[in-house]
Amino acid sequence: MPHDNPPQVRRIDIPPNLSTKTAEAALAFLASFVDDVQNVTVKAATKASGSAEYYTAKNAPMLPTTFKRHGKAGAYPLVMVGREYRAPRSEVDAWLARQPTAATSKAATEASGSDAAPNTHRSAEELFKLEQREQPQAPKQGPRRR
Repeated sequence: MPHDNPPQVRRIDIPPNLSTKTAEAALAFLASFVDDVQNVTVKAATKASGSAEYYTAKNAPMLPTTFKRHGKAGAYPLVMVGREYRAPRSEVDAWLARQPTAATSKAATEASGSDAAPNTHRSAEELFKLEQREQPQAPKQGPRRR
């Protein structure tokens, strides 16, 4: 939920009679407080997204059906816990890192100088016409006689 009013920054004037030890203690306290707030935030985010160690079909970095299909195919270990599929986060991330992206595939094709790459930039109408051309046409028959 966005803030309607941004937080106000206040300038704190340090009294001249404040000792160095007191200032250091106050800074140490503030630093530990900030660390505690960060830890609580990380724990809350982890709890909201499921386990930090496992991806589920809901929080995986791909569609749920894709997550299940690749796991069942053996790309990464997939375990069913209750009604939920889970896979180790490190295994899924490593598998994703090994997959070529569209940009790298295109660059590799262009670097090889091969003209054998299919033209994937066609409209739906062009693809439909090509499909119709490739299908054999049944011979036309006249009306059936009895």
